[in-house]
Amino acid sequence: MPQFDTITFFNQVFWLVLIVFNFYFIILRFMLPSLASSLKARNKNLRYTEESR
Repeated sequence: MPQFDTITFFNQVFWLVLIVFNFYFIILRFMLPSLASSLKARNKNLRYTEESR
């Protein structure tokens, strides 16, 4: 079976770790700050509308 081939096993693990780390870094660096600022603005807007009632 090719997934258990010892010659290509390290290469597959290396690329898997590299892709997962890059995906984690992209989410952490670019997507999470925009999501956090959006949630912060939403929470601020909800508090403002509840206070004005």
